[in-house]
Amino acid sequence: MCSLPRIDLMTQSSIQALPRPPRYAAQGLFFPAAAAYAAIAAPLSVCELVGGPPIVPGLATPAGHAHELLFGFALAVVAGFLITRTTRTRLYGLFALWLGRG
Repeated sequence: MCSLPRIDLMTQSSIQALPRPPRYAAQGLFFPAAAAYAAIAAPLSVCELVGGPPIVPGLATPAGHAHELLFGFALAVVAGFLITRTTRTRLYGLFALWLGRG
């Protein structure tokens, strides 16, 4: 019986992978930004809800407070959790979109 020579196609020397761009985790950017945003927006909102001076007029109503909670704080936390690994350009683009959402 004739046997063919064994060809090992999956050796390290035969595979030359293309270099991948470095990947960055979104939680390193979005989690601290969400914490800083909450540390600033929550006291301002409570101050305006209890009758303080209207520093940010949009926060003076319960609807404004809810809007900032959902689209400010919660959106940054969810983005930091769900966007696991991405390129730096895409990560900073998404962060710029979050900053300019207002």
